[in-house]
Formats: sequence, structure tokens, C-alpha cells
Amino acid sequence: MASSLLSTFNDPLFRALVQAEPENTSGQPFQPKFDVYETPNAYVLEGELPGLKDKKSLEIEFTDNQTVVIAGKIDKPTILVEPQPPEQQVEEDKPERQAQTEEIQPRKKKAKKPKCWVSERAYGPFRRIFRFPQTVDTDNAKASLQDGVLELIVPKKVAEKKKIEVE
Repeated sequence: MASSLLSTFNDPLFRALVQAEPENTSGQPFQPKFDVYETPNAYVLEGELPGLKDKKSLEIEFTDNQTVVIAGKIDKPTILVEPQPPEQQVEEDKPERQAQTEEIQPRKKKAKKPKCWVSERAYGPFRRIFRFPQTVDTDNAKASLQDGVLELIVPKKVAEKKKIEVE
């Protein structure tokens, strides 16, 4: 008996359900994961933003010619359980008059929130700051959001040669 109880505690599914500590499900600020690549002409940032539906809730701002701030908010998904159809509900014994009133005015049924067993997805406000090793062309940066992935392409600034005469 003790060995079967011990094997239950070592079961990976049991451990995942009981001992898992999610990164952020509380709506507190979090940092989405990004990959940053350097090409000969630009820096490419790709970030995971699953659940970001409204592009207006995403802000990309250059604070100087080497730093970009990516901030926004991912709303918590709303999952509701639909109420049971009337034929599946258990009828209680009611006085005849109350039953007649209900037939005239059907009850409005509210959807219920399901009991959550595991919540690992992050939501709420987020903010990431990236500093590039050289100046970048902030005027020609381009961003796109597709399938929950943000892609930001930031061209490198071409160094201008400037000759200074000695007086």
C-alpha cells in the first residue's frame, strides 16, 4: 500500500497538477519570451504574445536610438460553462401556482465559471526593454503581429562619415 501511494506521488501527471507553479496567472506584470536575431542590416525580435487580440493594446516605443520598449496587456481568457438544457435539470416539487408563473416567464440562466485545475498561461500587463549594441534606424522599424507572434524588424543605422577640419 505504501509503495502504491509513493508511486502516485511520483507520477508525472500528479506532480504537474499538484506541484506546478505557473509563471504568471495572477494578472501581475510579466515578461513574454522573445528571440532576438542580428542580420547584417537589422535586428529582428520575435515575441510570443498568445491571446493578444487587439493591436491597440500593444505599444512599441523607442526611448532613444538604441533602446526599444515593448509593452501591452493580454486579457485573461473568459471560459464559461453553458447552463444545462431544461430537460436535463432536476425538477423540484413546487406549488402549482409557482410552476404556472415559471411557464409564463422562463428563468434566465447564467453561465457558470468552471473550476480551474491548472492555470499556466500568463496574462495581464507586460513590458520588455531591449537595448541594441549600436544605434538603430528608429524611423524605419516595422512591426507585425500574426498568430500570437510579434515580429519587430529594426534596421541598423548606417554610420555616416563626417570629415572634420582642424582649425
